[in-house]
Amino acid sequence: MRLGLPRPGASVLLPLGLIAAITLLWKFGANPVLSFWLAYLLTRPLGANIGDWLASPKVAP
Repeated sequence: MRLGLPRPGASVLLPLGLIAAITLLWKFGANPVLSFWLAYLLTRPLGANIGDWLASPKVAP
């Protein structure tokens, strides 16, 4: 899914979504196992996104 944002911009939106989800789950007393899996699923794209951004060449040949 392409959001049309530069990679660092998308890297900011994903953690904000994670923080919002964790806050809501904590406030409403979610199951700890469910909270773990949601955090795991939400952070996987973040790691891949940052890894791709760091691995991309800074200057086009």
